Amino acid sequence: MRFLWWFKDSTNVQAKQSAPINLNISVINKFIDNKCLITRPPGTFEPNKIKRIVIKIGSRSIIYNVRTNNYPSITKIKNTSNYMLFFKGGNPNNTASPVVCKVQIYYSTNQSSKPTFISNNLILPSSYTTTPAPTTRSPTTPAPTTPAPTTRSPTTRSPTTPAPTTRSPTTPLVVWSAATNGAIQSSPAIAADGTIYVGSFDNSLYAFDPSGNQLWSVVTGDSIFSSPAIAANGTIYVGSDDRSLYAFDPSGNRLWKSVATGGGIRSSPAIAANGTIYVGTNDRSLYAFDPSGNRLWKSVVTGDWIQSSPAIAANGTIYIGSFDNLLYAFDPSGNLLWSAATGAAIVSSPAIAANGTIYVGSNDRSLYAFDPSGNRLWKSVATGVAIQSSPTIAANGTIYVGSNDRSLYAFDPSGNRLWKSVATGGAIFSSPAIAANGTIYVGSNDRSLYAFTPSGNQLWKSVATGGAIFSSPAIAANGTIYVGSDDGSLYAFHW
Repeated sequence: MRFLWWFKDSTNVQAKQSAPINLNISVINKFIDNKCLITRPPGTFEPNKIKRIVIKIGSRSIIYNVRTNNYPSITKIKNTSNYMLFFKGGNPNNTASPVVCKVQIYYSTNQSSKPTFISNNLILPSSYTTTPAPTTRSPTTPAPTTPAPTTRSPTTRSPTTPAPTTRSPTTPLVVWSAATNGAIQSSPAIAADGTIYVGSFDNSLYAFDPSGNQLWSVVTGDSIFSSPAIAANGTIYVGSDDRSLYAFDPSGNRLWKSVATGGGIRSSPAIAANGTIYVGTNDRSLYAFDPSGNRLWKSVVTGDWIQSSPAIAANGTIYIGSFDNLLYAFDPSGNLLWSAATGAAIVSSPAIAANGTIYVGSNDRSLYAFDPSGNRLWKSVATGVAIQSSPTIAANGTIYVGSNDRSLYAFDPSGNRLWKSVATGGAIFSSPAIAANGTIYVGSNDRSLYAFTPSGNQLWKSVATGGAIFSSPAIAANGTIYVGSDDGSLYAFHW
């Protein structure tokens, strides 16, 4: 089992404190294997000083001590301030019902000592405390600022071309893979000229040509979880965990960096017809920026982090989910129109059908449908585990979505489950992509890409990449499928 915990730094932390330093930890990926991501820890975080880690589950404590084989190893991620934390023990949450979890990190072996770092309360496996919906109010509109543009010289890197030139009937051809220096959980975006853009945990945005050659990379201030969005004029927008939104031209020159938001940006930007860019942040708000990088508004604060990505309706309404269990609707001026509750945190990003229906997954294991006024139309039968994949809508209205229970699901527009795929080898955080012929592609945390027919039959499973696939696939005009992997590479598959 895996816990992917994201540690956020406390501000104004002194070098010496008797009280524990608070670390806000978000339990996002908890059904895979035993790995955690520690992002931007405070300066007092020194892995070589850790003596024990205690995970408090309900009334019991699980202790990982430096003197035992269960002690986690901590590895610095190259070119970042982040760490990977690997446990040799399994998932400590062995119950099906939700329980409270708290993480404590100690620099001392003294059993009576206070922890050096302590997390907020977490609820496992997939429930979160319900937060009342905030009341509607007008957004604040600060004076815009225009960051000074900077440039970055492009660099080149050749892709890795696998030796095999043929494939079996049940395995797609790996056309190429191109390495970055960090895990890729960002999803690739394909420009009109075929250029592929993708973010990496090494803090950089990359551009590759359709043959896998690296055209350039540009550095932000922290890891990039966010997926890039491409404007009609070719400008690439992407969020960074350094709390800012960035704009780059197709040659890799930085056009602007936004004023910092109050939290890391793991939401992916969405671009309105008038060029306005919307993105959510870990400071619990939705932001709007104009194409020059000026902040137009910041929404009312939701009850928790926003890592869902916004979806924009034809009338300009913006829908986005929050960890506070709620789906929100804002008008283009930032006014809150309504919020609608699900049973748990929303990590999934909403999808809008042609008739205006909004679909979104929830950590309560179900897919929801709401009308444009916020009325709940239906809640699907529960999948086996949380839904953190984002739904994708086919031309005939069928909704496809992955579940952490390792399967892909299909629902009709009335909420009836059409089928559940055979289980992949890992949780599905990746969001499905639909080809012109109806084939559905989706990544799995078993390290492979899968293809399914519209009837739910598995066509193939790719060769395993070197890491879990959180990234969602993107399909080029020629049918090539691009997807990132936790092994740090972007892959190109062709069937």
